[in-house]
Amino acid sequence: MRPCKEFEKGLAAAAKLSEEARLKEVVSLEKHILIKKLKDALQALRGRVAGKNRDDLEDAMAMVEALTIQLTKSEEELLHENAEMKKVAAFLKQAYEDAKKHVNEERACARVEIENARGAVQRVEEAFQEQERTSGKQDMEELMREIQEARRIKMLHQPSKVNYTHAVLCFSFCFVAQCDYSNVPLMP
Repeated sequence: MRPCKEFEKGLAAAAKLSEEARLKEVVSLEKHILIKKLKDALQALRGRVAGKNRDDLEDAMAMVEALTIQLTKSEEELLHENAEMKKVAAFLKQAYEDAKKHVNEERACARVEIENARGAVQRVEEAFQEQERTSGKQDMEELMREIQEARRIKMLHQPSKVNYTHAVLCFSFCFVAQCDYSNVPLMP
């Protein structure tokens, strides 16, 4: 955004220069009025003076004419510069408006792209979460099957190690206890 501010400063400077040129134009008009009054005063004196004063008066009138020509040239240059400044100011203003419009269009496009990207990210996240849920169930079922298969294989390859003497003793104690409870003699 910084280049836009610099551009605005340039535009303001061009407008200021245009205003200064307009003020110079006003001052120039005042100069013409003063020169015209000076010419009129010298013309009025022309009929009243004679001799050396008349020569000085003629020199003064020639200098006023030269000043008038110089002033006219400088005014023409000023008017030309003023016209150029107005063209430059108009061009800068149009360029600024075009740049501003372009920036706003680019911002709008960027916002749309950002929203599209956010939507895509959200869809991917949802798909990923759904995949995790379904694969989690499948993984769990698969793991359970593998565990069951491993237990089955283990049982096939490792027969249980039962101490039969211990089992016989256990059964005999249970039998004795049952007999005591029912008052049945063990041996007839």
